[in-house]
Amino acid sequence: MENSKKLIIGNSRLSNNIINQKVLSNYDLISLRDIITDIKANKKSYKTIFYVSQITRRYFNNPELLRLNKIITDYVLNLTSDSTQIIFISSIDVFGNKKIQLNSTLKRDAFDYYSQSKIETEIKLEEHVSKTLLLRLPGMYGSDLEEGSIISRMIKTLINSNSINLTSPKIIRSTISYSYTAKYIIQCFKELCMKPDGFYYGIVGAKQSLNLKEIASFLLEKKSIFGNNNNLIIQENNDTKEGRIDEQHITQSDLDIIYFEPESIYFGINSFLQKLFSK
Repeated sequence: MENSKKLIIGNSRLSNNIINQKVLSNYDLISLRDIITDIKANKKSYKTIFYVSQITRRYFNNPELLRLNKIITDYVLNLTSDSTQIIFISSIDVFGNKKIQLNSTLKRDAFDYYSQSKIETEIKLEEHVSKTLLLRLPGMYGSDLEEGSIISRMIKTLINSNSINLTSPKIIRSTISYSYTAKYIIQCFKELCMKPDGFYYGIVGAKQSLNLKEIASFLLEKKSIFGNNNNLIIQENNDTKEGRIDEQHITQSDLDIIYFEPESIYFGINSFLQKLFSK
């Protein structure tokens, strides 16, 4: 029997931001841990599934990542019916590590276990679900200081040691905030509900990509928050790119399900700082 509720896969920062949009009033949420440990046996099917979270390379980047994400995907597929629509939060890493300009028209090109896992999931969903939306997203920030994002790590070191340490200052990224991303996902969901069965795509990034030194310099200018005695320390002898290309720029195309106004990284950082320090 199909459930009119929506289902959110993954109790993550992004899931919580989606819920905080207060659009999904009728939903279930299942954590990855419960799926992997088979605690939550679920026999229902859902009209809409937000497949938000998978195991990421922050945990490990080896065949075990492929195995666990396959378990999660199989679990999700068992909750579908002929009328289910799935929104899968994928990654720009499905486009490989060679392209500087990223958009939805590019072909898939795995370069590590994590990107391979995302590609395998995308393909499997399209093989088994007649209405899918694949959203290829960059790195996110703006939830809390423990999130592990580039920006949260910079803020944390400013607070703890009055400095920002960069090993790859020239890396250019198109990072977006969690709150902005959640709004984008909700708008895509609303558009998807009006579409016939088919395979749909979306990608979104910052209004302007910035290098890490530009982001660090912007934070160092916030003297009213962090004080005057802060330093930028650059140590270029350690590679932190994890195999990814030095430069990323994201643009939307006619293939995307909607056009969504890009967010400025500076605006996103200011909103994050206000959230952290206005209490």
